[in-house]
Amino acid sequence: MDKNIQKYPIREIKENVISKTGYRALFLLRLLLTDSYTREELTEIFAQDPLIGKDLSEDTITNTINALRQVGCIIPKPNKKNNFKYSITLHPFSLKISETNALYLHELRKGVISTGDWQLIDAVNNLYNKLAEFIPDKYTKELIKTKHPLRDVDKKVLQDLILATKQKSTVEIRYYSAKNGWEELSFIPDFIEFENEKLYVWGYSYKYNEISYLRIDKIKAVTQNTYRSNKEVYEKYLKMVKRVRYELKGLASHTFSENRFERIISKTESTIIVEAEVYSEFNFIQKLLSYGPDCKIIEPEEYKSKFVEILKNIRAKYEESI
Repeated sequence: MDKNIQKYPIREIKENVISKTGYRALFLLRLLLTDSYTREELTEIFAQDPLIGKDLSEDTITNTINALRQVGCIIPKPNKKNNFKYSITLHPFSLKISETNALYLHELRKGVISTGDWQLIDAVNNLYNKLAEFIPDKYTKELIKTKHPLRDVDKKVLQDLILATKQKSTVEIRYYSAKNGWEELSFIPDFIEFENEKLYVWGYSYKYNEISYLRIDKIKAVTQNTYRSNKEVYEKYLKMVKRVRYELKGLASHTFSENRFERIISKTESTIIVEAEVYSEFNFIQKLLSYGPDCKIIEPEEYKSKFVEILKNIRAKYEESI
């Protein structure tokens, strides 16, 4: 700080060093960035400021508003529609994101989506929603706000399901399925998973007495059920989860990556043995089929038999077609 300035009393610095016109403009800008005000309200606030108050005139508000307009602020005239209040709808200090920048952000989010981490995706979406508030162009704003796989997920429904997964509590779900239309389901949510760019909740369905997974964007409402005791039911659900061990060799053994359902329990230079928790038999079998001849089920025996039978049926269908 300049030592000469330090010699002046505070009052003298305010009066002789600060540009009062600039001060009033910044003072008004700060006000209008946070709220909208009538002329009377602005006059009252200006009057309370020690630097502006003593020089306040009938034209102070008008001149200061016009000064902001001259530097690029858009301040509509007070009218009945805006309750006769001044507000800033756009200013040159706004964050500016071009269409090109928005496309880059969109591509960046695609990379986040590929991780399958729905909580990270949701956090990025929340950040993008905040950025969108600073974008004047409607097309670019919509690209940032809505072009993501969770756009149709109801926030309240998601929060209710997150709470229910933690408590393992029974909830009532209003759900729309392509097969059955609207259904009322008693359900124990166990975990939430992101697959094929859709968000699912896995758990136990009372109605079908089986492990089920529901698309969260198809859930209309979630309500707590305080009348059902679910401890025994949840334990029954856990027993429905099968544990299967299988062997991978070749390229599959080198490209395999662990997840919350599968872990490597044994490994050699050419093979790995994986233990899997199977919630959906169909999905699991489809995955094993994708490995081709590099995959072999070790146990349990029932899964080995099922897998062999499926392979036989595939072969028979193929031979019929040639």
